[in-house]
Amino acid sequence: YEIRPRDWSSDVCSSDLRYHQLYLNQAYILSKLYRFDEADALLLKSKDFTLSKFNLALGEYMSAMIKFYNSDLIGCKSQLNQIRGSFKIDEMPLIFKQKYTVSLATISFLESNYKEAIRQINHFFINENDKEGWYYYSKVLTIMSLIELELFDQADLLIESFRKQLERKNKLTFSYGRFVLIKKALLILSKNSYRSEEHTSELQSRGLISY
Repeated sequence: YEIRPRDWSSDVCSSDLRYHQLYLNQAYILSKLYRFDEADALLLKSKDFTLSKFNLALGEYMSAMIKFYNSDLIGCKSQLNQIRGSFKIDEMPLIFKQKYTVSLATISFLESNYKEAIRQINHFFINENDKEGWYYYSKVLTIMSLIELELFDQADLLIESFRKQLERKNKLTFSYGRFVLIKKALLILSKNSYRSEEHTSELQSRGLISY
């Protein structure tokens, strides 16, 4: 997680900001190692080294994601909603709005609230040019929601748009290969009327699913 210089003005001093960033980075690493309690403790400690609303919101967001990784969807959703209540999301940097929006929509999707997932994605502008891939995550999530809603014609159109956009943009910072595999799987499903159970072997043969 990068904290940019423009966020420094609301902090006590740059040395405090470095401590704040260090704790956030350590918490992120620990969360990936499934050491959730230790990660949460560091996030709590990081609050002592910043006054910036953006930095505080970023710490709260990471805490929500730790709950997500720990399969606590209710806790994750509650914390995401608290962020919306405590901070003005519309005034946050675009990258924060993008990751926040996709995360909230993912929770709605996992709750089988597909229309709400689409609404949440459409609520914020998600920039196609972001190098972290949030735009593409939002596209995939929208397509999956449309499939679940059996709005196959709309899903077809969005899959084709997704295919063309991926062909134009092949310089994502990371995850580009993952999106290419997702695109291939979606194209197979689209051509076969979304009957995935009938085409499991084809998806497996292409390495697109492992079960």
